[in-house]
Amino acid sequence: EVHDRMPEFNTRDIANVVYGLGLLHARDKRLLGAVCEHLPSRFAEFGRQELSNIMYGLALNRFSHTSFLDSACGFLAGRVRHLNEQEMANMTYACTSLL
Repeated sequence: EVHDRMPEFNTRDIANVVYGLGLLHARDKRLLGAVCEHLPSRFAEFGRQELSNIMYGLALNRFSHTSFLDSACGFLAGRVRHLNEQEMANMTYACTSLL
């Protein structure tokens, strides 16, 4: 199962898959759910762009996962000043779309 294999994937691969699914509007609920359940324990491993792309990809698919969104917003709250304009736009779009 995908959820069991999540630790095998690197951060860039996860970000690219979620972003790509969003661009394609391919809403794979099992995969996106597995990502949302797995990622909070690995947030510190992800770069700003990777997290931004994940949030944007989820928003494009209108895939809301409350505990993931709460964790992501809490994690990013202390890092907002480090985001560039595009990352901030992606995060803002994601948060407003998924709430």
